[in-house]
Amino acid sequence: MQDQGCAEIFIDGMEYPEQSAEGGSLSLYCYQDNKKESERGKIPKIELYESPDIDAWTKGLFKAEAQNLTRRLSDAPANQMTPTSFVQAAVDALCACDVAVQTRTLDWMEENSFNAFLAVAKGSCEPPVFLEIKYSGIEPENKPVLIVGSGLTYNSGGINLKRTEGIDQFRGSMAGAAMVVSAIRAAATLSLPINITGLVPLCENMPSGMACKPGDVIRCLNGKTLAINDTDSIASVIMADPLVYGQNTYKPRIVIDIADIAAEGTKRAFGDGAASVFSNSHFLWKELQKAGSISGDRVWRMPLWDFYRKRVCGKLFM
Repeated sequence: MQDQGCAEIFIDGMEYPEQSAEGGSLSLYCYQDNKKESERGKIPKIELYESPDIDAWTKGLFKAEAQNLTRRLSDAPANQMTPTSFVQAAVDALCACDVAVQTRTLDWMEENSFNAFLAVAKGSCEPPVFLEIKYSGIEPENKPVLIVGSGLTYNSGGINLKRTEGIDQFRGSMAGAAMVVSAIRAAATLSLPINITGLVPLCENMPSGMACKPGDVIRCLNGKTLAINDTDSIASVIMADPLVYGQNTYKPRIVIDIADIAAEGTKRAFGDGAASVFSNSHFLWKELQKAGSISGDRVWRMPLWDFYRKRVCGKLFM
């Protein structure tokens, strides 16, 4: 119907208006920001057909809007979605929802010893930015849920440059950061009774005379030293300091780390059928599994036994 140029589409909710609104809105998404106005496809307006449950329909639209925000941020070309551009997009999306957004610059990061993050960022001429996002749905004294998202607005691989084939797709290495912004926007528009703090480190990973080198050793915020072996797999490095900072500063009740850095393992194992989850909380895993079953966005738990835990930590820290 969209291809036929329909300006308005009425959808029968089939007793599930929330899900119908979400699915319908998601299906209409199309990234066309760089097309001429005359060549852009028309996005029809969707309406609920013959049902009084407008509240559920509106809730579904809010949820889809947040997901489409993630898609729009991730689809943008890297030269148009730099760390600075991402900050502006986040402010535009969140401030209207009464969410506090605080921007930390290079000087602040140097003063607070974000050495691991800055080691990656220094390879690019684009200045790094660190975002702190706070949504308060209940009393401030309640401990927040801490969400940290990887924000590599472009990951070239640095000194260990990626192969040419498909390298343009690594503009999407900031998908974790986009999901943090979108999740908090969704929580705010739905007025969820919860406190959420989002931390988003934003930078580029580029090869230059200033770029970090394989074999470099950096002292992280928690005092441990970190050895960089492969700058192509460096996305986890920018998460180290924000995770320590977030736990020390906000004392959260739950910490959730969102990133797309497990492509080699997750995509080979599951294809597009599921997302991988690493969790040391069985309760949290069951909640994620239940949510994935309801929404259709399936998740699969990956093992974090001591055997693997030692190998993961051993590769990062000395």
